[in-house]
Amino acid sequence: MCNTDSVVISGFHSPLEKRILKVLLEHKHPVILLLGRAMYKRVPAEFQDAINEGRMLIDSVRDFERHSWSSAQTRNWYAASIADEVFLSPFDENSMLSPMYYSLTHYSNTPVKIL
Repeated sequence: MCNTDSVVISGFHSPLEKRILKVLLEHKHPVILLLGRAMYKRVPAEFQDAINEGRMLIDSVRDFERHSWSSAQTRNWYAASIADEVFLSPFDENSMLSPMYYSLTHYSNTPVKIL
């Protein structure tokens, strides 16, 4: 991904996603961080250079102080709705990604790939 000019959109919430965000920022790759909670009161210092250089945008889909299952769903569906293509980590049929995968592959023209 770092060898492309594609913008990566994610909540970067899980430990794996946080590691991916760190790599993307180290390689000066453009990202959009979608929060499933209220906007930061103070932007974390590790994001400041990327923001100042125009490589990072932070947006929030909810006004709640705490992240929740519902806010994660809202964030994920919003990210998928604005993406040109969607990449998902492997999941089982009981995962909350399963309905999203089904909907996108059956009712959307957005390409979906499972890594």
